[in-house]
Amino acid sequence: MLTPVRLMTVKELEDYVESPAAGDRGIELINGQMVEKVPNEEYGDCVVNLLMALGGFVKPQRLGRLVVEALYRSPDDEHNAFQPDIAFTSKARQLPLTTRGAAPIIPDLCVEIKSPGNKVADLRTKAAYYLAHGGQLVWLVYPKQRIVEVYARDADVSILTESEVLTGGAVLPGFELPVREVFVVDEDAPEIQT
Repeated sequence: MLTPVRLMTVKELEDYVESPAAGDRGIELINGQMVEKVPNEEYGDCVVNLLMALGGFVKPQRLGRLVVEALYRSPDDEHNAFQPDIAFTSKARQLPLTTRGAAPIIPDLCVEIKSPGNKVADLRTKAAYYLAHGGQLVWLVYPKQRIVEVYARDADVSILTESEVLTGGAVLPGFELPVREVFVVDEDAPEIQT
């Protein structure tokens, strides 16, 4: 007879993340199971490129809160807490700053960048979750393929290549970034394949 898998709660994850055992690891709770995020430099380059572009648009206009790798949860779900690589919450939906645990809101824009430990299906499942629980726009970034999948509430999925422009849609009207700039790296540095 199989023993049922015990589902961890968001509260248990929050307690664990604050314990010495967690260290500085990025950990999410997906369907009641802890999942560690394992980024690499390629991933980090994309995060910086997007964050700089978004920050240059959001911050001067004081449009809302832009953060990196914060933990978010839907208030009605005790078994999921996600850590988008970049998240934007508009001033209109912004809650008081969360200083402990997961913020009880899904941001307006969630950005997920594929790292070696991610599966495409899992990223797409996260995108659907974000949109079903209050998110408005999701960008899934694929460094190896150099494409961005754009998910917007009540719209078809768009797949953007390097020759196209990523926009903020209704969430960040006026924001535009050529997709190729998401993947810009220091051209003088040699690439190391692993």
